[in-house]
Amino acid sequence: MSERFPRPLTQREADLLHHLLSVEFPGRDALSEQAKTVEVAGRWNGEPTIELNVPTQLAPRAVVENHPPVEASTPDRLYTVVLDVKDGWLSLLELVDNAGKGMLRELPGPQDLAAPDALGPTAARSW
Repeated sequence: MSERFPRPLTQREADLLHHLLSVEFPGRDALSEQAKTVEVAGRWNGEPTIELNVPTQLAPRAVVENHPPVEASTPDRLYTVVLDVKDGWLSLLELVDNAGKGMLRELPGPQDLAAPDALGPTAARSW
């Protein structure tokens, strides 16, 4: 059966988003407000990456200095989950395969990731 969109975040997706928003970075507070009403708008074909949509009238637009603003990697650094923001709105939870090991079937949970890293303009991205 195919997945229908839009849909609410699963508990795992919501926990992952909360994990990524647990570190300080410019725009984080507005994104945390958006997270209260965010929905999944789609999924990348064959991947666990999900596209996000925020009903814009229900949350403030974030002013984010870095794109993407935050990421978290598995302890072995084989995979990274990146939170992307587009025009001040939550846009994407993307899973990046850093080592070419093959894509996971689902996004990792927060328990599978190290502490998130807020990214700056000179941050060394894992991908």
